Amino acid sequence: MKGQTKSVRYEIMYAHLLYTFEKEQIRRGLRNKINKTFERPRQITVNKASHKNFVSDNDLRKIKPIPQKKYDAILKHMKSSKRYTTTMIALSSGIGVSDIAWTLNVMYRQKLVDRVYEKTTPIIGNAGAKSLRYVYFK
Repeated sequence: MKGQTKSVRYEIMYAHLLYTFEKEQIRRGLRNKINKTFERPRQITVNKASHKNFVSDNDLRKIKPIPQKKYDAILKHMKSSKRYTTTMIALSSGIGVSDIAWTLNVMYRQKLVDRVYEKTTPIIGNAGAKSLRYVYFK
């Protein structure tokens, strides 16, 4: 942990304490053992530069088709001249952020929307610091 900032050290310590706590809870029989089945395909929705194509063609063939109503709800809240983060669309449409993120990634792969990785605030009018994230537009 040498050379790490104070906040990173605290996060590492917190993660370690949480891990040992959960392990102890499992040992005492207060929690179920961690399920390590890998049969179910994962739906990755992480927005990182290293995951530029995180919805592969293989994933598109395996997943359940997304209803047209959801596409229409998302496209209705996107004006052609603006750029939107997943949080912005989720707030205006009333659909959950994780659901929106997966649907937008599928829509991007199907070339229904475009996206750019840029530094922006997560919500319009947010006073927080800008960070790198995908923004979607028509």
